[in-house]
Amino acid sequence: MHHPSAAAIDRALYGIPAGARGATPPGSPALERIRCMRRTMFVIPARLAPAIRSATVRDTHRHRADALTHLHKALGWDEHRYTAAERATLAALTSCGESTAAQLAIAIPDLRKQIVISPGKPYESRQRVSSTILGVLAAEGRIRRARPAGSWTSAQFRWAPAQPLPQIPAVEAKTTLARHYLKAFGPVTADDLKWWTGWNLTDTHRALAATGAQAVELDEAAGYLLPEDLDTRLDSPEPAAALLPGLDPTAMGWRRRDWYLDPDHTRALFDRNADPSPLRGRCTLGKAVDDQATAG
Repeated sequence: MHHPSAAAIDRALYGIPAGARGATPPGSPALERIRCMRRTMFVIPARLAPAIRSATVRDTHRHRADALTHLHKALGWDEHRYTAAERATLAALTSCGESTAAQLAIAIPDLRKQIVISPGKPYESRQRVSSTILGVLAAEGRIRRARPAGSWTSAQFRWAPAQPLPQIPAVEAKTTLARHYLKAFGPVTADDLKWWTGWNLTDTHRALAATGAQAVELDEAAGYLLPEDLDTRLDSPEPAAALLPGLDPTAMGWRRRDWYLDPDHTRALFDRNADPSPLRGRCTLGKAVDDQATAG
């Protein structure tokens, strides 16, 4: 997106609502939000979503098995009861197009039932069955998150029907993902790619080889570039600071960060999930912006 705007980003994320001018068809966003690399939520081009999901998501069937086990222990549900609630949820979403979890729970009594999460733990809590049912359907790609219910910062959002993404052969999918990663972040080390994707070392080396990546010398280890990027020369930019969103991938592309980040600052700027502060270049401090657009 070369000319972003609030309206353009909204259309890319959520598509054009039914009945709106230019809806062709509604519910066909250009971007997909899926949990993929390192089981983290990414926003990615819809055209790449099948390959990225196939390259990074494993054992999707276990979500359903885990949910069945949990609801059987908590509520005595069997597979028939679970399937009935799931079908009712899909039918309701198909009928209305989009709904929040709360709206679905009003229409489907089983979704209002509550279960205890982490019983006996200091963080014990209660949640509706709707969270479990919707979570599994989303993990299987049968529903997707739609527009937030409120402002763009709202944690409450609507759900909409979706078609599961097509499955791409794993070798092909991993090669595609590795190529796009190298194009965006190269030169990178094998350790960078392994960490960023969550692959094992064997799959990492196979994907690198399949892309035709060429070895280059880096200060800390051997690096890799795509063949077409070997002769690319970039002028050194003038020192500058660029403000980025809090979870922007720019500072998350590499496992080794010493070349742009003072090691003494790593703990202050990155949490255990490797989520960085929103600054690019030589990271020195972090800022956040609240709903009133004040920095602090």
